[in-house]
Amino acid sequence: MTRTQTPPAVRDDAAARGVVGTSVPRIEDLRLVTGAGTFVDDVTRPGMVHACFVRSPLPRARIGAIDTSAALQLEGVFAVYTAAELNTVAHQISYALDMPGMPPVPRPPLAEEEVRFVGDPVALVVAVDRYVAEDAVELVEVEYEPLEPVLDYVTADSSPHLVHAGFAGNSAGEMAGRPASDLDPIFEAAAHTVQQQIFQQAYLPVPMETRGLVAEWSASTGEMTVWISTQSPHEVRGFCARLLGIDEHRVRVIARDTGGGFGLKVAPLREEICIQLAARTLGTAVKWIEDRQENLMSSGMARHEHADVRMAFDAEGRILAAGMDHVQNVGAYPTPSPLTAGVVVGMLFPGPYRVPDASFSVKFHYSNTVGRLAYRGPWQFESVAREVLLDHAARRIGIDPVELRRRNMIRREDLPAFNPHGMPLDHISPLDTLEQAVAMLGYEDFREEQQRARAEGRYLGVGTCTYVE
Repeated sequence: MTRTQTPPAVRDDAAARGVVGTSVPRIEDLRLVTGAGTFVDDVTRPGMVHACFVRSPLPRARIGAIDTSAALQLEGVFAVYTAAELNTVAHQISYALDMPGMPPVPRPPLAEEEVRFVGDPVALVVAVDRYVAEDAVELVEVEYEPLEPVLDYVTADSSPHLVHAGFAGNSAGEMAGRPASDLDPIFEAAAHTVQQQIFQQAYLPVPMETRGLVAEWSASTGEMTVWISTQSPHEVRGFCARLLGIDEHRVRVIARDTGGGFGLKVAPLREEICIQLAARTLGTAVKWIEDRQENLMSSGMARHEHADVRMAFDAEGRILAAGMDHVQNVGAYPTPSPLTAGVVVGMLFPGPYRVPDASFSVKFHYSNTVGRLAYRGPWQFESVAREVLLDHAARRIGIDPVELRRRNMIRREDLPAFNPHGMPLDHISPLDTLEQAVAMLGYEDFREEQQRARAEGRYLGVGTCTYVE
């Protein structure tokens, strides 16, 4: 008879030390670093051809004659498409997030009449390989008549020039909650008020794997197969079906390994539209892989915005009211409608705090810059603006910034509740989360260390951000 004994529990040193500085076992890396992954550029199809775009060197110009004859004569070139040939075959260009009642957003696959940002796709070359396609792009001659661009989104609403004809004041839409003037009496009577204008610079999503797709049309079955680097294969499927005017069950989307997305790959952009249209027109597989220059110049940007924000406090530092007047740069071709995420910024601005009264407005301005798109934390600006303003208020009132938040944080007994814009809040624990973070940091000890470091000429910072979405 053999007696078994359970070994004593092994202490998890990694868990005891924490994550920072610990070698964490990886699960998926071996397959990828040994070349066993499958990215879009690894896909090869019978008879596959390659695409490259002719792009505008100017931020705004009227398009004149486009001479494609030299490019078409280059050996290995199959087709050169302009807006006249390609845009007309699009059945419908729309996204799942385009809800009824939203202002229209211009989205031509290739530039029509005008180019509207540096990198705007003007023509599409399809050739035997990318090398020939790039050579052919250099042979396409485009006549441009330079026009005055709208580059500063802040003043775009007062510019005499329009990014898109018919969009007065370069407005892509706007929305407002309670008027700011309603809160003026509260601010006038408050013991403390703070107000700031906060800008956030533009962000570019720069994934290791750039955008890319292979679109293959089967004329015999009337079906499209798309291999694509995407975060949303179901969105691609529905979009492609609407674009081509076919049933969704005739579109197959294959999304294998994706080397980063960050929001850039949530929705098909104009280049992806062009490739799918070209594949159907040619009746073969067409591949496009975005190079890094294209990615940095024309894939898209986010978070280029600012807001005038203000808060009123009583003598004990409790919030009485808050307001935000928010303006976003949406570039020339935002994807999808900027209202889908932008309106949430103002609605979420009160955050996880007890805010009895609030106001907000948001405006979206077109400019002759690359289009705005999704980026991680799509309404992150509201947290930046609110928390910077709270730090400013703590200094003004003379309260520790954590203590100021502690006095105003929503508590479990407050729930369920609605924020002043009518957004429901429930099953959250902001104050508990704050207290846990403060305890893990050892906040009081850190403050003492901070003072000692400052006496030595060293500056240690600490920031606080608590949010709810």
